[in-house]
Amino acid sequence: MHRGYYKRWRKETDSEVWDMPPLYLRTWDWILREANYKTGHITTSLSQIAEGVEWTDRGALCRPAKKTISKILSW
Repeated sequence: MHRGYYKRWRKETDSEVWDMPPLYLRTWDWILREANYKTGHITTSLSQIAEGVEWTDRGALCRPAKKTISKILSW
């Protein structure tokens, strides 16, 4: 588990990602958390992102499809 913090800006609520479906913001947040704090780079895969943003709904694990993650990233 990573420790530490990262900055989020209040102005983020004025950005386009705020108006998108919740999975877009969840993916954006995951990418920010996983990026290297010195370089800002991230090396990952669609599968890793999907696993990183999965959630539980009424006891069932929900993981987005790689195609969904790809669509979010291309946006």
